[in-house]
Parts: sequence; C-alpha cells; structure tokens
Amino acid sequence: MADFAAFWRDSEAGVPGTFLTAVNLGRMHPSVSSAHPRYLTPDPGSARGLVFREGTYLKLRGPDAFGAARHCVFGVEDDFAVADVRQRLDTGTELLPGRDYAVYLRLLPPDADSPAYRADIVVSLDLDCPAGANPGTVRKIGGFHTLCADAGSISGHPLSGLGAGDILPGSLWDLLHRPRCAPDGMTFVPGLHLWVDIYLQSGTGIGTRSVFNAIITAGRSYMDHVDDLAAAGKRLLSDEEFQVAAAGSNEQGCLDARPDTTGGHTDDNGRRMLSAYGLEDCCGALWQWLSGGGWRFTDTSDAFHPIAVNPSTDWPGGKGQIYHSDGRSGLIGGSMYGNPAAACGSRARSASVPRSVCDNKIACRGCAVPA
Repeated sequence: MADFAAFWRDSEAGVPGTFLTAVNLGRMHPSVSSAHPRYLTPDPGSARGLVFREGTYLKLRGPDAFGAARHCVFGVEDDFAVADVRQRLDTGTELLPGRDYAVYLRLLPPDADSPAYRADIVVSLDLDCPAGANPGTVRKIGGFHTLCADAGSISGHPLSGLGAGDILPGSLWDLLHRPRCAPDGMTFVPGLHLWVDIYLQSGTGIGTRSVFNAIITAGRSYMDHVDDLAAAGKRLLSDEEFQVAAAGSNEQGCLDARPDTTGGHTDDNGRRMLSAYGLEDCCGALWQWLSGGGWRFTDTSDAFHPIAVNPSTDWPGGKGQIYHSDGRSGLIGGSMYGNPAAACGSRARSASVPRSVCDNKIACRGCAVPA
C-alpha cells in the first residue's frame, strides 16, 4: 500500500492538446507546499515514530522509465503517521544510537494491483540515496538524529526515559524546518529559534562536524574555532544562548577525568550529561568558547596569562597582535572535568583566558539560524 497519493501527473501519452501538463505545473507548483511551518513532526505516541502533517504536498521528478511521469506531486490530506520508522529502513531492523538518518520520498513502479503513480517513505543511514534505490526516483525530504545513550530517569526532564536509538525530538528536520547549514548532528532550540550542535566540535576547517563518539577538538584558539565553524556554516553560541540551550543539563555535576570523545557521558553523580534539548556535555566536561568576550587588564603575576609582560609573544596565528594592558579576553562556559561540582552548570562562566590561548581543556560547539 502506498503512503502518498498522486495529486498531479503528466497527461497520458498520445493525448494531444493538453496545456496543463505536469512539466508546466512544475513551473508553478512549489517544490514543497504545506499548511504548516513544518510538515514533519515527532509522533507523540512513539519514540521511534514521526508524523507528516495534513496538507503536505511534495514534488518528485521521475525518469521516463516510469512512463510519462516526469513530474509528480504527492501529498497527504490528513495527518499521516509512520508509527515505527524501523519498518521503513532500507537496511537492518534497528535504529543505531547517535546516528543521523535521512527520510526519503520514493517513487514506486506500477504493478498489477496499484495505480501507476505512487510513492512511499524510506529511512536510511545513507544521506545521499537509500540502498538499492535509483537516485532519480527518490528525494530526501527530512531526517533526524538518534539519542546516543539511554537518558535514564531524570526528574522533570523532557527526555527522561528515552533510550539509545530513539529519535531525538528536536533533531527532526524537513525542507521547511532546518538550519541553513547541513542539519546533521543538530537539534532545534525553540526559545532561541536556533539550531545547535548536539555534540562538542570534532574535526577542523571544512571537516568540522557534530558527531557522536568522535575525538573532541580542543587546544585551539577562539579565533581558530570561529574559522572552523564558519567553514561549516555555523558560529559560536553567545553567553545568553548557551544559558538557554544548556538548560536542563547536569547542574553541579562533572566528570572526574577529561573526556576524549563526544557524547554519551554520565557525571560523577550518575546523571546523564544531557540538556533539555538533547545537547551533550554542556556542563562539567570541557569549557566551551562563547562568542565575543570582553576587554580586561591582565594580572602580570599570573604565569598563565603573561601578555602584559611581553606583548610580542601573543600573535594570534600571524593575523594581528593583541596588545597587553587591555588585551581581549574570551568567555568560556559550562566549566570542566575535575572542578568542584558546585562550580559547574549552564551559568558557569570564566573570563580570564585570552582568546589566543590554546588549551586542551577548552572546546566549543556550533549553532546556525534556520534556513
């Protein structure tokens, strides 16, 4: 049984005089038409389900192999739920923890019992094309990220009880509701109207990513992190944005030892390091650079910040000197492993580190505005 009914198709071959063909309709009909700001939402009754909102119409172009159907518009008039996306996987039977999945609309070939123009939903780990599919007969129309480790029971937490492999609700994106950059490894924070990286940064430059169980990128200056995130179409969180996005994290809890990889951690109080929106490791893992910073007067007795003594040693990557007595400090948030637990949390801040300092106790995470 098909998921989406055909609402328009090419005129039948051999029938002359038809002006409103699907090719012409394709010039007028938008690529996506929806009665809602987003058409793909979590299923409130299933941690591994999703719902296509009523009044959603998607255009799909098919090859000549399917007859005259070069352009088809498929849609649902009522809410359509995929109660368990595992039944739509192209390969395997389970959702893997901490992974990005793509949701595709796939054109189906005709058969003896069905009309010629049908489409169904396929879910895949392949972010380019489902396994075994003809790229010309599918369209990526959304996606989601799965929780990397059991949330456990957290009183008052919106993600309490979710298990590894469940869909992270805020990560569900579609063609109308997505960040301006690649949506992989990101979740939406409604109060900020902002997409935020689930994980601390891994990789550098154009290889900058938000992925589970990757080596955390640390020991880089504030300026280098800014360039890394810009290469991925992202930026640093501000002081205020971090406070909101990190809310619901493990306040007053930290790790005993430095984490090397991203995500899935539990603090020394036995609580998952997970914000209300699904962000991992906001507090008590590694400090995180926040945007901006302030001017400061350096304490020359502090050996960690010697720039007031010898300004010529503080050259940020050969791209300008930061002068001594009023050198620009960075702002870092969340606190770090091994600190007193009471010092860690979504409002923990330090403004004592120059932006040019490279220290493996300081990492970052990116964010992006909606497309």
